[in-house]
Amino acid sequence: MDINEKDIISFARVLILLGKRIEKDPEILMQFLNMPKEPKTGANSSSNLPQAESIQIYEIAQSKTKEEFVKHLKQLTSEQLRDVIKCNGFGSVRYKAIEKLADYIADEVTKRSVDVFRHYE
Repeated sequence: MDINEKDIISFARVLILLGKRIEKDPEILMQFLNMPKEPKTGANSSSNLPQAESIQIYEIAQSKTKEEFVKHLKQLTSEQLRDVIKCNGFGSVRYKAIEKLADYIADEVTKRSVDVFRHYE
């Protein structure tokens, strides 16, 4: 992205207008700076995150076969499955289909449940 002289001049004009407005009423800036932080809302925020944390996927996976576990996961929505992936640190996934997300979670749980060093001597 190249910034040219015209961009800088336009930005300077905006700063001048902001400066004049704040000079007339400094309380505007004080209110803005002292505003409490609110949780982000929107498409990227996870309202299901506490629910995803309460899902004990490792315990469920231990009591079921992989096919039963995938079938259990398919009962959740894709947003809930994405939240499970985030809560458990399974990385980023571009899948949107529930079947793909459920398979991905099942594979990750299987990989992380196997103790590689169990028989190491």
